[in-house]
Amino acid sequence: MSEYRFLNPYNFVRFMGKARPENDVLGNCPPPPHDRYTGLTGRISCKATAVTPLFVSDSHDVKGKEENAHKTYRFFKVDGHPAIPASSLRGMVRSVFEAVTNSCLAVFDDRTLSYRPPRGKRQLYKHSIGELLPFPREQYVSCREYDKLCPACRVFGWVKDKAESEDDRETLTAYASRVRFSYGEYTEGSAKVLDATTLAVLSSPKPTTSAFYLLKNDKPNATVHYDTSGARLRGRKLYHHHGKQLSGQEYMRPSNIKDRHNRTIEGALGAGAVFTFEVDFENLAPKELGALLYTLELEDGLFHRLGYAKPLGFGSIQVTVESLQVLDWESRLSSVDLTAGWENELTGAKRAEYKEEFHRAMREHYGTDYENNVLVDLRGLLGEPPEIPIHYPRPGEQPDPEGRNYEWFVGNKARIRDRQRKEPKLPAPCALPLAADESEENSLPLIDRSGRRPARGR
Repeated sequence: MSEYRFLNPYNFVRFMGKARPENDVLGNCPPPPHDRYTGLTGRISCKATAVTPLFVSDSHDVKGKEENAHKTYRFFKVDGHPAIPASSLRGMVRSVFEAVTNSCLAVFDDRTLSYRPPRGKRQLYKHSIGELLPFPREQYVSCREYDKLCPACRVFGWVKDKAESEDDRETLTAYASRVRFSYGEYTEGSAKVLDATTLAVLSSPKPTTSAFYLLKNDKPNATVHYDTSGARLRGRKLYHHHGKQLSGQEYMRPSNIKDRHNRTIEGALGAGAVFTFEVDFENLAPKELGALLYTLELEDGLFHRLGYAKPLGFGSIQVTVESLQVLDWESRLSSVDLTAGWENELTGAKRAEYKEEFHRAMREHYGTDYENNVLVDLRGLLGEPPEIPIHYPRPGEQPDPEGRNYEWFVGNKARIRDRQRKEPKLPAPCALPLAADESEENSLPLIDRSGRRPARGR
C-alpha cells in the first residue's frame, strides 16, 4: 500500500525577478486624470458560479460575541437574499491582478519575527520580513509616490500609508479607483442551502514556519530561516482549489465540539450557486483592460477563491464574462438619451485580443518569469489538484477533533535538528514544494511529534 501523502491548503505564486518598467501602464507611472476621459470606459457583466460550497460571512449578525465564546455566522444577505459584497468580489479579483501584473503588496506586514532556540529564551531574527523581498524591494512594499504607482494601485485605487514629513502633507496621497464592482446578486433557486455546519479549526498564518514561507536560492529548503544567506520570501499566498478532493471529513468538526477555536456557519450554499455582478471601468488603457479581463475570467479550468473557509475547500468560483460594453463617447455626448453610446458591445474575439495584448506585453518585459513563475504557479493553485487529500499538516490520516496540527511541525523540527547535528536517525525534514511542482510524488508525508512517520491508519 502506498504511503499516505497530502497537499498543504496554501502555497505561493512566485515573484518575477525583474523590476517593473518605468513610464508604462504595466509598470510605474502616474495614473490618468479623473476629470476627463482619456481611455476606455465601459461595463463588464459577469456571472459567478460556485463549484464547491460557498460561504460569505455577514459580520453584522454574529452569535457568540462574548469573549472566548463559540461564534456562529450567517451568510451575507441583501434584502433578505444571499449576496456577495462588492468588497469581497473586488478583493478576490485584486489579489490575482496584483500577482499577474507584478504589482506591489497592498497588504504587507514588515516586521521582525522572533524564534526560540533549543533551551533558550524569545530572540529576534536580524532580518525583517521586508528585507527578504526580492530585488528591487521597494517595488513590492505599498506604493509611496503618486507619479510611480504600480498597475494595481492605478486601477483599483491607492491611499498612501502615512505622511513621511511635514512637506509631504502638500503632495497627492490618494487616487480613486477606476473600477467599481456591484454586489453579487443571487439567482434564486440555483443551489441548495446547506445545513448549519460546525467547521474544523482554521489555522492562522504562521510566517515563522520558514520552510513553508521562504526559499533558499529560489528553491525549497527545510532548514532555511530569516537570517539564512540567500533566503527570500516565496511570493504571494493563495489557497488551493480543492475540486474533487473536497471532503466533509476535512471541513467538518463534530457538532458537539464547539469552542472559541472553531466556527459554525449557517446558510452556506452548495455547488452550483450562481451570482451576477457588474464591473464599471473608466479610462483604462487597452493593456489594463486586457489584464482586468484575464484576471476576471482566468483560464479554462482555473477558479477564483472567495469567502470563508478557503483552507477547508469552500469558495471555489468560476467567473465568466457575459458581455463587455465600451462607451462610444461621440454617440453618448450627441444625445440626451441616458442609454446612448452603450450599444457598443465587444465580441469574444475582441475580448481575447485585449487579453493577448496584455500577455504579450508581460512576456516581452519579464521574459520566462511571467510564464514559468507566475502563470505556472497560478495554474497549480487554482486548477484541479492531484488526487490526494488537501489539509493542514498533521500527525495522522484522520483529523484530530482538537486540532493538534502543531505536532507535525514539532516532528519536522526534530528532523531538522537531527540533520544539523549530522546524526540522521530520522527521515529528511520537509519543506513546502513549489506550487508548480506539487504532485502525488512531490507532496508532504505524515509526521508525528517524534519526527517519525506514524503507523498506517493513525
